[in-house]
Amino acid sequence: MEVSGCCKLKVHIMIISQVCSSSVQTEVDSNVAGNNSSVYDKREDDSLAQYDRDMTDDESLKQAAYFDRQAQSLYKRYELAEALKYYNKSLTIRLNTLGENHPDVAASYNNRGEVYRGEGELDKALDYHNKSLTIRLKTLGDNHPDVAGAYNNIGIVYRSKGELDRALEYYNKSLNIRLKKLGENHPNVAASYHSMAILYHKKGELDKALQYSNKSLTITLNIFGENHPDVALSWHNMANIYRDKCELHAAIDLFNKALTIKRKIFGENHSLFANSLCDMGLTFRLQGATVEALKYLNRSLTICKMALGDKHPQFAETLNNIALVYQDRGALDLAFDHHSKSLNIRLNNYGEKHPAVAESYNHLGDVYRLQGKIDIACVCINTSIAIRMAMLGASHFRLADALHSIGLVYEAEGNLDSALDSYHKALVVRQKSFGPNHPDVQSLLQIINRLQYYYSMRSICY
Repeated sequence: MEVSGCCKLKVHIMIISQVCSSSVQTEVDSNVAGNNSSVYDKREDDSLAQYDRDMTDDESLKQAAYFDRQAQSLYKRYELAEALKYYNKSLTIRLNTLGENHPDVAASYNNRGEVYRGEGELDKALDYHNKSLTIRLKTLGDNHPDVAGAYNNIGIVYRSKGELDRALEYYNKSLNIRLKKLGENHPNVAASYHSMAILYHKKGELDKALQYSNKSLTITLNIFGENHPDVALSWHNMANIYRDKCELHAAIDLFNKALTIKRKIFGENHSLFANSLCDMGLTFRLQGATVEALKYLNRSLTICKMALGDKHPQFAETLNNIALVYQDRGALDLAFDHHSKSLNIRLNNYGEKHPAVAESYNHLGDVYRLQGKIDIACVCINTSIAIRMAMLGASHFRLADALHSIGLVYEAEGNLDSALDSYHKALVVRQKSFGPNHPDVQSLLQIINRLQYYYSMRSICY
């Protein structure tokens, strides 16, 4: 998809990064949890020193399990590159000891797929999850729960790629196996319903999303009772659906239920508690209660810093959400500072080609547009478009967000032909992703109709 109009200015990501980083000073202490890569480098060396090629098969497999545990710890801290090193060592041992066609090798491929998905390398993630699926089908048969798990993980990758119908196909395969082998009242069936709810939420089919979320909640309550993390997750997910249905009071009630459970289980200084605070803050933002929104979001940010450190993606996400509230309040300098901090963290975690990085560039472009800095707004948003095209493809609904934003830039500079062209491209993507009745489709149609009315009135006048 070609980008036209105001953007003869060269898109160069490093220039934008320098502009952003030069405007802000990091205010948080860097000596916090989550910033211990040197410690883990030392552990890796120690681990390698323990590994002897003359070990028995049993000892080798114990070593592989040790590497997996180290990788899982790193993965939880979002030190993905380090986690991948440990998973690679585990995979090498298992291949040498067990051969290619073994369920434990399939598990190793699955783990690599999860890391690549976290890094935004969705094609690589899909490749490894498919390798895992192939081995599991060969060694376990068509109707094994681990095969269902592989289908589910492939579905998650397709969902991340924006290929929602493909994702639904794999989710249904997973669900059918789980229902057949595990029965209705099983945590994995609840997890499948939860995945389906998220998918229909992304498709904009909010009533279906709510239906599947209720199914997941019912099973989870039956198995675990009220005070369980999975129950809190279900309440949180349902709250997000009600928020997007614009039933904001219902959303706030459900977020409070999730927060009550998380407080009992984890305490108030846990990242999962912070996550619910963050989404509660976004709900208050939609109510126009920006003071209340900032209270929840800043509290979430403080907990994220303590629990995860100031380099973690969740910290960056919360900064991004605070920036959106400042943007609503017209505090554009504060919005710019928070978006810039979020971008720099995301660049450090993911590199330049990642959907979250694209989101940050898009938001910075929106702020520059509101500041009247049209040329640099154009650069930021076209950078976002380029990343989303490369990482997600031309049919992803997040690309439509960037096309909408660039349309606003063209409109701001008076280039109405290019604006209308961008809006139409965004509309095509959104209609394909969500169908004709989604709120984002309807709002874009209103913008297009407004511009077309302006054109018709101008032609009458002239």
